[in-house]
Amino acid sequence: MKVTIRFATVLAICAIIVAFAPKPVQAQSGLDLSAATKQITDSITNFKATSFAIDWSLTVKATGTKSGDGNASFSGTGAFAYDPAKIDKSNPTSISTPGAITFQNSLTYSETMGATPLKGKAEIRVVNGNLYLDSNGTGQFLQVSLADGIAYLKSYASSMSGGMGGTGAGGATPAPGAVMAGMMADPDIMASWTKILGTPGFIAATNGADQTIDGASVSNLTITVDLTKLLDSPDLPTLVQALSKYAATMNPSAAAGSAQAMSSIAMAKSAVKKGTITLTWLISKDDQSFRGFGVNIDANVVSPSNPSPVTISMAFQVQLSKIGQPVTVTAPANAIPYPIGGGMPGGGGGMPGGGAGMMPTPPATPAQ
Repeated sequence: MKVTIRFATVLAICAIIVAFAPKPVQAQSGLDLSAATKQITDSITNFKATSFAIDWSLTVKATGTKSGDGNASFSGTGAFAYDPAKIDKSNPTSISTPGAITFQNSLTYSETMGATPLKGKAEIRVVNGNLYLDSNGTGQFLQVSLADGIAYLKSYASSMSGGMGGTGAGGATPAPGAVMAGMMADPDIMASWTKILGTPGFIAATNGADQTIDGASVSNLTITVDLTKLLDSPDLPTLVQALSKYAATMNPSAAAGSAQAMSSIAMAKSAVKKGTITLTWLISKDDQSFRGFGVNIDANVVSPSNPSPVTISMAFQVQLSKIGQPVTVTAPANAIPYPIGGGMPGGGGGMPGGGAGMMPTPPATPAQ
């Protein structure tokens, strides 16, 4: 649905808004957004651990979509470790050096959003420069060289960017970091951001109830964004015009997009009945370092093509524990080596084709 796509675009814009505040802005709750942003930034800077356990979960529920109603849930538990001495930050392939990255995650999944309900287990391991994948919980792993996988992804990304062509000056595609830096340096955009951030009810920052992880107290920083308040803001058109003007400096064809963006805002205002994003950040109280995060989305959207409300809710949570404790991952016995190359994953000569499951199915062996 076009309205849903436009709504997703608004979500992306909102994420950028929360990511930085140009100057102290008072949120509805009284917690300063720039102070909240600093807490988040400092927690990442203070995180020095090279090993930890990781638990995560993702749940999604949708109704009113006609064909995609249902629920989906995914959860995983495992551990991660890396050796900084073996990782060259200027060379992505260095993560394939044996001992540079060690990782394990066992996950379960269940979903009823398609014609055929799915349910199962899977496991991923990374050890000694190889990735091992058991896609269906049978204990039979595929083995893929990390170096080969990285080379394949780089080659595929290069071919895709070549096919898309350049969009910036001289035909070059601007780097995302350069685009963001340019936006933050544009006085019209930043002035609009400041006014948008001050919209009553748009953003509320609070300190939620403390949690306990590994026996230690962890604070819960929560930022809630109400997109309906953003869409109703009288300052939003000014922001859109400033963004369109900036986009035109990189790509002249973008100049024609301002009117379309205004039309999209009007359509979104009539379509989005509810749209809230709640971001949570877990911060250890003893050393003020990162311990996890969460993203919750609740949306209610209508459109002329589908007058019944479409409701979507999503909750994604990640929690770290056992900070600094050793991580041991063993290479599976009798793993099946699989060379990468020759096409897109899941088809042709690329990664093995996926069946009905969430991940590729290992090729049959006598043991199976």
